[in-house]
Amino acid sequence: MRSRPVTWLSTLSMVMTIVLASTQATGADLEAARLTATMAAKSPTWRTDELDLISKADDFHVAPYRDNHVTLGAPTKIWSVAVDGDLYVRASNGTRTSWYISAVRERAGQISAAGMKKLVAFEPVQGAINEKIDAAYRAKYGAGKYLDSMLSARASAATVRIRPAE
Repeated sequence: MRSRPVTWLSTLSMVMTIVLASTQATGADLEAARLTATMAAKSPTWRTDELDLISKADDFHVAPYRDNHVTLGAPTKIWSVAVDGDLYVRASNGTRTSWYISAVRERAGQISAAGMKKLVAFEPVQGAINEKIDAAYRAKYGAGKYLDSMLSARASAATVRIRPAE
């Protein structure tokens, strides 16, 4: 008998059931569960004007939720690029980078860039899209001394798509 793979959505459903059933659930727990459910129910896209401002900004910070899914982690300044209407970031030090680990585990957090703060969803990505992301990094950061590390296999393995939460 073949077992069904556990999907992010089924895991989310289980977590929400546990949180909502808990007699110790706080208002913040319930808000985090609501936000996560909202993000799962729809897959919002960036408004063109917001994505344009964010992709041109040089002040991009990412702050995934901590493991309690209520408290945001410390903002980390990183490079970001836009490709085909989506926003992407990479951990230059690879998949063992703390913000990357939190982003993949918690799937949500906050970004700040271009004077905006946005609640977001994180999704790890692999595959052919990385070639377009490499090209976007070259176009945006071609003169940057850290470009080679952002194009490395280690960083490519730690690529994350960021979508608005609402």
